[in-house]
Amino acid sequence: MGTTIRVQLKNPAILTWARETGGYSVEELAAYVKHDADEIRAWEAGEKAPTYHQLVKIANKLKRPLAAFFLPTIPHEKPLPTDFRAVSRHGTDTFSPATRIAFRSLLTQLRETRELLDDSDLSIVFSLPQWSREEDPETKAVELRKQFQTPIDRQLRELKTHYQALDYWRSILFDYGVITRICTMPIDDARAFCLFDADLAGIGLSNEDAEHARIFSLIHEVAHLATRMPGVSGIASREIITANPDTREIEDYCDRFAAAFLLPPDSDRVRHSLATLTNRQLTRQRAEDIGNTFHVSKYVVARRALDLGFIESEHYWDEIIEWRRADKIIASQKKARDKEKGLMRGSPVNTQLSYAGKRFARLVLDALDRQRITLHEASQMLSLNPNSISELQQGARW
Repeated sequence: MGTTIRVQLKNPAILTWARETGGYSVEELAAYVKHDADEIRAWEAGEKAPTYHQLVKIANKLKRPLAAFFLPTIPHEKPLPTDFRAVSRHGTDTFSPATRIAFRSLLTQLRETRELLDDSDLSIVFSLPQWSREEDPETKAVELRKQFQTPIDRQLRELKTHYQALDYWRSILFDYGVITRICTMPIDDARAFCLFDADLAGIGLSNEDAEHARIFSLIHEVAHLATRMPGVSGIASREIITANPDTREIEDYCDRFAAAFLLPPDSDRVRHSLATLTNRQLTRQRAEDIGNTFHVSKYVVARRALDLGFIESEHYWDEIIEWRRADKIIASQKKARDKEKGLMRGSPVNTQLSYAGKRFARLVLDALDRQRITLHEASQMLSLNPNSISELQQGARW
C-alpha cells in the first residue's frame, strides 16, 4: 500500500539534476519507469509527484541514494572532467551514463581512501613530480622509472604477465597518492580518465579494455596527472574530431610518454630490438615477438617504432587499424567459444578485488579488523557481500 503514496519533494528540481547528471533524457527515463514523458516533466516541475515506488526505481536507475531526492537544495558536485577524447560517439563533453557513474565511483573511492589513510595514520598524498608539456616526454619517462626504481631488467625479470605488471604499477602509484580503479564503462565512450580530489588523484580504466591496453592507459593518465591536465581519454585515432584544439598535441604527448616509459629509450636492448623494424618489417607477428620479449603489447612496440622514426605515420596507422580490426574479431570468436563451452567469467570476488585494487582492499580489511568500520561499510566499499568479505579476511582470495 505504501508504494502508491505520492511523495511530495522539497525541491522537485533535484529530479532534473539527478537525471541530467546521470546522462539521461526525459524520454529515456520515462521509458524506464514506463510513464509518459510529460508525466516526468510534471514531476520535475513540481506539478505532480511520483509514488514512492517510482522514486525508488528512479534512484536505482540514476545510481543516487534515495535520500538525495529529499534534500532541500541541489548538492554541489565536481564538474565533469575535461574531454580529451579524439573521437566520441556521443559528442564533445557528452558522456554515457555508465561513464558518468564511473566518474562518481572513482571520486567516492578517493574520499574513502582518504578517510582510511587518515584513520591508519598513513601520510600518503599525491606526490607525482610536476612538469610541463614543453619538457621532453622521453626524458621524463626515464626519470620517473628511475624514481620508481624499476629498471628494464626488473621489468623483464618480474613483470612477466600483464596482470603482474598492472598490479605492480598500481601499487607503486598508490604510494604516490594515485588510486586506480577499473570502471564499468564502454571503451567506445572512454578508455580512461584521471582526476584530482583534495590531496589524492585517481585514474579510472575501462573494464572493456584488454589487460595490456590498461597498462598503457594507466601510464598515459600518469602523464596527464604529472602535467596537471586531468581529463578523459578515448581510443587514439588517425582523425581528430574534437572541440579542443590542443587535444591532438596533449594526447600525443601522453601516448609518447607512456610508450617511452614501458620501453625506455635509455635501454640499448630496447633500441636494438626496435631498430630492426621498418615500414615493411612492422608486422603483427614481429611486433608481438618484440612485445613478448619486454612483456608489453604489440601496440606499444609499434608506437615506440613510430616515435623513434623507424616507421612512418601513415604506415603506423594502417597497421594499427588492421590490428584492432583483427583483435576485435578474435575477441568476439573467443567469447562465442567460451559461451558455447559454458565457461564462466572469473568470480565476482576476484573481479571486485581487481576493480577496487588490492591496496585499497587491504586498507578496508585493516580498518574492519581494527573495528574502525562495520562489516556493512566494508561490503559497501568493496561492492561485495559480507560472506565474501570474510573470505578475503581469511586470505582465501589473495
